[in-house]
Amino acid sequence: MNDYLENLNDEQLKAVKRIDGPTLVLAGAGTGKTTTIVSRVFHLIENGVKPENILLMTFTNKASHEILQRISAKLNVNIKPPFIGTFHKFGHFFLTKHFHLLKNRTKHFRIVEANEIKNIIIKIIENDGFAINLGVEEAIKRISHLKNANIQSFETDKVDITNKDIQIVFKVYREYDKVLLERNLIDLDDLQILTYKLLKEFPDLRAEYSQQFQYIMIDEFQDTNVVQYETVKLLLKPETNNIFVVGDDDQSIYGWRGAEIENILNFDEAFPNVQIITLNRNYRSTSQIISASNHLISKNVFRREKNIIANNGAGESIELKTFADDMQEAEFVVSKIQHLISNKIAPPSEIAILYRVNALSFHIENALKSKQIQYSIKGTKTTYTKPEVQEVIKYLNVLIDPDNNNFFFTILEQTQGIGEQSINIVLEESLDRNISLYETLKTMNLKYFFKTRSRYFTILVEKIDQFFQDLKPDLTNLAEVFEDIFEIKEKYRKKLLKMQSANKSTELMKTKLENIDAFYILMNRFFKEKQGTIDTFINLYSINEDDRKEDKIDRKISLVSIHLSKGLEFKHVFVIGLNHGFLPSYNNADSEEERRLAYVAFTRAKEHLYLTSTNFRTLYGKRQEVMLSQYLYEANLLSRKFEPERDTKNIKKKEESRAFNIGNRVEHMKFGCGIIIDIDSGGKQTFLTIEFQDGKIKKIISRVIKKR
Repeated sequence: MNDYLENLNDEQLKAVKRIDGPTLVLAGAGTGKTTTIVSRVFHLIENGVKPENILLMTFTNKASHEILQRISAKLNVNIKPPFIGTFHKFGHFFLTKHFHLLKNRTKHFRIVEANEIKNIIIKIIENDGFAINLGVEEAIKRISHLKNANIQSFETDKVDITNKDIQIVFKVYREYDKVLLERNLIDLDDLQILTYKLLKEFPDLRAEYSQQFQYIMIDEFQDTNVVQYETVKLLLKPETNNIFVVGDDDQSIYGWRGAEIENILNFDEAFPNVQIITLNRNYRSTSQIISASNHLISKNVFRREKNIIANNGAGESIELKTFADDMQEAEFVVSKIQHLISNKIAPPSEIAILYRVNALSFHIENALKSKQIQYSIKGTKTTYTKPEVQEVIKYLNVLIDPDNNNFFFTILEQTQGIGEQSINIVLEESLDRNISLYETLKTMNLKYFFKTRSRYFTILVEKIDQFFQDLKPDLTNLAEVFEDIFEIKEKYRKKLLKMQSANKSTELMKTKLENIDAFYILMNRFFKEKQGTIDTFINLYSINEDDRKEDKIDRKISLVSIHLSKGLEFKHVFVIGLNHGFLPSYNNADSEEERRLAYVAFTRAKEHLYLTSTNFRTLYGKRQEVMLSQYLYEANLLSRKFEPERDTKNIKKKEESRAFNIGNRVEHMKFGCGIIIDIDSGGKQTFLTIEFQDGKIKKIISRVIKKR
């Protein structure tokens, strides 16, 4: 472990050696962020900090696994590594221990999956007759956004409740919370908001965790939302404030899902004695790519100034192409890819096509298929959500707690030979006797009620009882016993054989069997490594599954939306659709976040960057004339006699925004309009005290304020 300081540049070394007090590391794209984080963990341990006193939060399991592997590889085998994981994983770790402290909750909670949430919301809207104009998906997004902003279903005072849409969303939110409470369910957002709630309400618990995690590190800090940041603040020991955050405001592209760029922009307001260190040496891309990216992102006003320098030489020029339409665009991209692969210039795994709008991949996919080039689309439906895997999970939930009626009801519905009328009879009997469905089936006279059909209920109960008899205490034979008794995989195997004998296509059924096999393998690995109980396995699997979409497939090129490309890198990157309305998109009111999206797309390229646009595009069946994206001009890749008027104003505002006077009317992206009542420019940064229209007074760093 002694070599961890070797090969670090001066700024990385400065960050690594910073042990105590608040630290903000501004890590530009490709500047060795992970190396810096890993080296800093080693440095803490070398300087006497116990690994168990370190908490390192990441945003993807891929990132946490990489960091953990690099740390574990160098640590003494007898030393347990620090807690390294996502905010969701920490929430699960915390709630597993303390869930019982929540009012009206029982120990075995389950994380509800996306389709189940949708069904719950649909039933709420239908049953209560809510006249909702937003649609179900939008209502779910709004509820998630409220939770990420640390706003609970009863806290209407934190929003503009006069808005009718917001009124309806809160009504649905309250009913949704009631359903989750009744069924002892939580969603992914609850892993965070309930963790915050318990830390806030129980000072002794807060003190216990602050004492345990004396050094807190956060990766991708620009992606934190309100509840995550507030939770971290509760975990900090106020007398030390040993918080080390790493991020890049120029790569903040998740505002639509609750990320607060202000967390990183205003960090020095929350921690005045912070040390700010900038990593600006890019080890990924050529200077041609970095120069264009720097020019582009410099047009944003709300950012921390930084100038990224390429370490890999000039490289080849960025290739710009404009075509008559999207079919010609697709033909060019695919012919270029075919040339790269056939001439062994690059393997498929080092080639990616990025786009802002998913619909743009249509012509690309058709062209790839016509040339028989294999590709994978990142972010497609995960194994966890597949029906065959969900069927296994539904049975596992019953085995966790057979007396939970909500779990038991789901497998009654999918058990062959048991219909709705029969279920209703059992349910009525259960309610009359005030016992669980499982206990009802074990004690009621099934033959009296169901005659010959009683055997279906009897077999189900016998299977559950047999399962508990055969299962080893350490759960290492769980997958084997489960399949022997419930025969989920066997059911699909029989369907496959029938299809084969009938000469029907079997590809889909084979995939289903592969998905079940993959799930069983994960199950075996989990319990052989003694990682926890059945409910822990299911909950962690649902959390971790989201990141499996990031894995590269070596024999295929990648089609990726820009939002999902963050953290990835490829030798050859094609960014398509550089037209106004597509990149930037018509649908995003935050023009600065759109520019950050383009910046992220450009900086995924290591050696070659191809940017394509068209004069006409066909979208949703309609052919329309389109303009070139302004980003091609802003990146200094194209020139014209004048910049668009609004961009000129932005550049001027960037210079003027530093000069404020008391009494100026200003605007803040979150708090709205207000008046400056005090200015503090005594330190390195200028802070403005502003009275906003709602009467609230806040002290905010000047760089995130616009003059009106």
